[in-house]
Amino acid sequence: MSTAADFGVFGPGGDFLLSVGVRQLGTLPWAHVRRGQDSSLARHLASYPGEPEFVAMSMDGRAICGVTTEEYDIWIVGANLG
Repeated sequence: MSTAADFGVFGPGGDFLLSVGVRQLGTLPWAHVRRGQDSSLARHLASYPGEPEFVAMSMDGRAICGVTTEEYDIWIVGANLG
């Protein structure tokens, strides 16, 4: 089970909101996405594989999971406000 799933980020259909630290997204801070079969999405979100940086949030805003990298570590934090 993933940290995001543990905190309840994914809705019944796998829906959630995603924000990545990429300038090319412009002024759209959140994208409505759906979790697919391959749940190792994080490795594809960064310019350098293995260095993810994003925030995932439940559709109702009550659960959140953030991932960032620093030096040689990956930090994963989550919270459920519901």
